[in-house]
Amino acid sequence: MSEVESPAGGARFVARLPRFVVDQEIGSGDVVKKVTRFLGVRPCAPCERRAQRLNRLVAFGPRDERSAR
Repeated sequence: MSEVESPAGGARFVARLPRFVVDQEIGSGDVVKKVTRFLGVRPCAPCERRAQRLNRLVAFGPRDERSAR
């Protein structure tokens, strides 16, 4: 995992994954939101705030091709 500057200030961690898993950076809150919607849980205002907080803390992104070699 690498630490990057978040848009709101402070640091957040980005886990780099192979491209076949993820093509674009996605926040952990968005991952949780997609899974809960798939399972039939209706989103609410606290759910949206939780997703935003998680997105600021941890993200998943594609592996840098230069560092993979």
